[in-house]
Amino acid sequence: YLMQNFQSERLVGCASALAGCKLALDRSVQYGRERKAFGKPLIKREYWQHKFVDLYTKYEAAKALTYKACDAYNEEKFVQKGMLSMETTRLVSMNKAYVGDVTGEIMDQCMQFHGGMGYLEELWVARAWRDQRLLRIGGGTTEVMRYATAKIMGF
Repeated sequence: YLMQNFQSERLVGCASALAGCKLALDRSVQYGRERKAFGKPLIKREYWQHKFVDLYTKYEAAKALTYKACDAYNEEKFVQKGMLSMETTRLVSMNKAYVGDVTGEIMDQCMQFHGGMGYLEELWVARAWRDQRLLRIGGGTTEVMRYATAKIMGF
């Protein structure tokens, strides 16, 4: 029974981490509109504009993969009882590893964007950065997800 619940735990973790990252992205952009450096808002700096476009793109890709994994999981759960197929397990494992990497990058960049203030525990971004780290550990580490995926793929 424990093994059957791992996949749903992983999917919930991914969805939760993505929701936190979307909030962090939006709050960081708002901060960038308000915080001025060298005469203009931070978000008006080309480097940060490009960085946030890339981060939002990665967020959207991770969200799409999460939806695909959730659809596969839900479809199988309605059709059969018990263990999921290796294909769905592979998809969920790949999703967890990918979302863990993406959310880690997003939160690192949000913290970086806030500069030295981002490291202060009083600011929300420090807590958000620390909390997102759990996804790469809980429910099976990213390394375990990659190992399981490789095994299913016959590597």
